[in-house]
Amino acid sequence: MKILLENWRKYLKEVQDPRQKLIFLVGPPSVGKTEWVKKNISGDFSVLNRDDIVEKVALESGVGTYDDMYKRPPKEILPENMPGPEDPKKVEQYLGSLQAVADKFNAQHPAETKKFGAVAPFTAENYIKALTPRTEGGWGVPPNVFVPLHYPKIADQNKEIQNQFESGRAMFAKGKKNIIIDMVNMSSDERDAHRKNMVSAITNIPLNDLTDEEVMRNIDDKFTQEAYVFAPTLEGWTDEEKEQIKKVAEIRAEEIKKLPADPEHPNCKGPLGFEDPKCPKRSKTIPSGAYDNFFRQYSPPTKSEGYTIIKPVGIPSLVKLKQP
Repeated sequence: MKILLENWRKYLKEVQDPRQKLIFLVGPPSVGKTEWVKKNISGDFSVLNRDDIVEKVALESGVGTYDDMYKRPPKEILPENMPGPEDPKKVEQYLGSLQAVADKFNAQHPAETKKFGAVAPFTAENYIKALTPRTEGGWGVPPNVFVPLHYPKIADQNKEIQNQFESGRAMFAKGKKNIIIDMVNMSSDERDAHRKNMVSAITNIPLNDLTDEEVMRNIDDKFTQEAYVFAPTLEGWTDEEKEQIKKVAEIRAEEIKKLPADPEHPNCKGPLGFEDPKCPKRSKTIPSGAYDNFFRQYSPPTKSEGYTIIKPVGIPSLVKLKQP
């Protein structure tokens, strides 16, 4: 009887509240977010997932796979004392020193430069933007993984990915459907950036002109917010759980390598099917260091962000890992 009454109250609340839902899934890759949505959230939703765009653009552009879109020279070849974004003069000097580094790398890796173009240093504008927090209109790249060298073809397609992602987010924000942000959303800055960009799309106010109060007011006017954390508690993950998640990621990376990037490709339709070596395959490898960064950035969702629901849902992907 008690459960029936609780469900009835929940139903009445949803019927009475005309606002759309804005749902944040909080957790690193390979915890089972996408599958959890299929099993636990009903109704008509728009799902914002940048990885889907990355795979689509990588295939259509000829760059290759998800992994290819993140190809960079190793950080170890960079000069030390990389400056922060706050001193443009030092940034210009540092980037000037990278040209010799890029030339040497290109000479040593002719196959890669033939496929993706010769590696070149970032522009000062992109260097500064990369290290600027998302809430200030930047990319929010952690300094410890930042490599300010790029392949031209990959850089061009990353611009296309960003354009498609921002256009999709703006369209969802101005639409009528509920929205699920199926990304890592580990830091409050990342979650704030989504809200700020959505409000900018709704109001046509430039990002830099929006105050925190305006963002929260507009979000509260249009949405009820929910946060689902893919951990046993809001405190996050134990060291053992972190290692298990990394193990799931390794298993998934190997499984994905067996899948075709394009099932309709002629080389995937012969006698060998997807097993044909010429059938273009997918790849999605997330290194252990990236997970360390995700876990380091985690800040639990709080009521001050405007959520009506904050709920830990466990780690669905570990159930499969523990099965005999």
